[in-house]
Amino acid sequence: MISKYVFGPVPSRRFGSSLGVNPLPRKTCNYSCVYCQLGRAHRLQTGRKEHYHTDEVLADVKRVVGQFGDDIDHITFMGDGEPTLAANLEDMAWGVRDFWNGMMALITNSGSSDRVRLQDNRFHDHAAQSESA
Repeated sequence: MISKYVFGPVPSRRFGSSLGVNPLPRKTCNYSCVYCQLGRAHRLQTGRKEHYHTDEVLADVKRVVGQFGDDIDHITFMGDGEPTLAANLEDMAWGVRDFWNGMMALITNSGSSDRVRLQDNRFHDHAAQSESA
């Protein structure tokens, strides 16, 4: 991990070389799935809230893009929990667009995607998984 906001770039079969963005603290999710690669959620949350300041995240992403730019195929918002729980996810996505013209992706469990205006964020790919009990 490069910082608490950014990790990678990591190889991905779907996204090529992907720079990951964490818009929220580790294990913050709206589910606590026993099969989650992160383990069970520590912060169960259903409402959206701002966990990290948009400007801090964007500055970190911009710094890393400056360092690895040619080696990045996608910037992927995913991180260590459910990214759509970050109330400022849309602001982060638009902010990245100020300095990145490449592909952007969002990996989500779809549990709160009805509260996010994904179509307005210029994500090229949505990797969504629906959960059922």
